[in-house]
Amino acid sequence: MLWQIHGVKLDGQLLACDTFSLSMTQLNLRSVHHIDKAIRYDMNSINDIFVTQIGYSRKMRGIKTLFIIVTGLSIMAMSCSNDIMVAPKKPKPKSLGIMNDIVILTDQIMWDGAVGDSIRYYFGGVFPVTPRPEPLFDLRFFTAEKLEFEEDLRELRTYIIVANLQDTESKTTQMLRKDLGEEKFRQAIEDDSFTTSIGKNKWATGQIIIYIFANSHDELFREIRENFPAAASRVQAHDHEQLYAKTYSRGENKGLTIRVKEQYGFDFKIPSDYRVAIDDRVLDFLMLRRDLKDVNQVISFRRYPYESTDQISKAYMKKIRNEMGLERDWSNEPNSHMVLNDVDLPVLEYAFEKDGAYGREFRGIWELENDFIGGPYISYLIVNEEEGDLLFVDTWTMAPGKSKRDFMQQLELIVKGK
Repeated sequence: MLWQIHGVKLDGQLLACDTFSLSMTQLNLRSVHHIDKAIRYDMNSINDIFVTQIGYSRKMRGIKTLFIIVTGLSIMAMSCSNDIMVAPKKPKPKSLGIMNDIVILTDQIMWDGAVGDSIRYYFGGVFPVTPRPEPLFDLRFFTAEKLEFEEDLRELRTYIIVANLQDTESKTTQMLRKDLGEEKFRQAIEDDSFTTSIGKNKWATGQIIIYIFANSHDELFREIRENFPAAASRVQAHDHEQLYAKTYSRGENKGLTIRVKEQYGFDFKIPSDYRVAIDDRVLDFLMLRRDLKDVNQVISFRRYPYESTDQISKAYMKKIRNEMGLERDWSNEPNSHMVLNDVDLPVLEYAFEKDGAYGREFRGIWELENDFIGGPYISYLIVNEEEGDLLFVDTWTMAPGKSKRDFMQQLELIVKGK
C-alpha cells in the first residue's frame, strides 16, 4: 500500500506541491508521531495534510483515493519539488535578565554540599571593593528538574552548569551528555584536561552557558577554582553590552570627550548626563559628576609632572588623593574632608594600561571626616612619557543605602573604554 502527500495547508493557505509517496511501512496513520518521523520534520505549524491512498491489485486495477485531514499539527513549509524542505523551528525567545546575574544549574545534593560552597566562594565572592560586602555576581540556583517543568526559567541570560560525569543518574549529567554529544562526553571522561565548554543560545537568543565538569566531586573543586577567572571574564564580556547601554543610555557628551582628550591627552568617552562640577585651571583639575536620585558618580582628572617611577605607587596615590580631598568640604558639614580609609579595608592594586600607556589601578574605600558618609573608589595613575606627565584619574560613588557595584562598573567602563 502506498500513500501520496499532495500538499500542506499552512494557516489556512494550501501550499501546492509535487506528489511524493510513502509506503505503509513508512507511514502509520494510527500515530501522528509516525507521520512526523516518516516525512522528517518537526510539527510546529501545519494545519492540514492532504494524503492520497493508492491501492494496488495484482493487475494494478483501480485507484481508490482517500483524503485524510490531520488537524492541529504545526510546522514546516514544503517546497514545490520532490524534496521536503525542512523549515526552521519556532524562533527562540530573547533571553531575559540583568548583568551580573548567574544561574547555577546543578544537582541539589551538590549545591547543598562542598561543591556548592566552592561555587559560592568564587562566583559569589566579594566585589572589589565596597564598604559593605557586595557579591561579584548574584547567584541563583536551579536543578535540571526544575527547568524541565518551568519553561520560563530557561530564558535567562547566563548559566553555569556543574556536573559530575560519573553520576549517570543525575539529570544535570544527562543534560550535559546530550549537549556535548556522545563523542565529546567520552572525551571528557577519558581526558582530564577537557573539563569546560561554552554554549550559546540553548533555550533563548543572547544566552551563554558555561559547562564545568569532572569525574568526581574532588576534581570538581579543582576545576571550579582553576576555571573561575576565565569563566568570570566570559560572563563579564557577555554582560558588556548591557553595561555599555546603561552607562551611555543617553548617548555621549562629545564636547566633554573632546575637551578631556585635548587637555589630558587620553581618550575618555564621557556620557551625556555628566556635567562639569569643578573646573580649576590653576590646579589643572577637572571634575565631572552625574547626579541621580540618591546616587552621585564622579570622575576627575588632574595632571602632575612625572619625575620618578616612585610616583607609580600606592603610597603616592594615597598622598595625592588625600591632598585633593582636603582641598574642600564634600558635604554640608564643616571640615567634611574626603580621606582614604585603608585601615578597615586594604587598598588593592593592579596593573593597568590606557591607550598603550603604562599605569596602575587602585581600589579601596573613602570616607568623610566629621560626617557619616563613605563609599568605594577606583583611582588610576597613567604615565604620559611623551609629555612628561602623570595623569591621576579618580572615580568614586556616593550612594547611601544602595548597592554600589554596578555604579562602579560604569565608571570603570568610562576609564578603560572596553
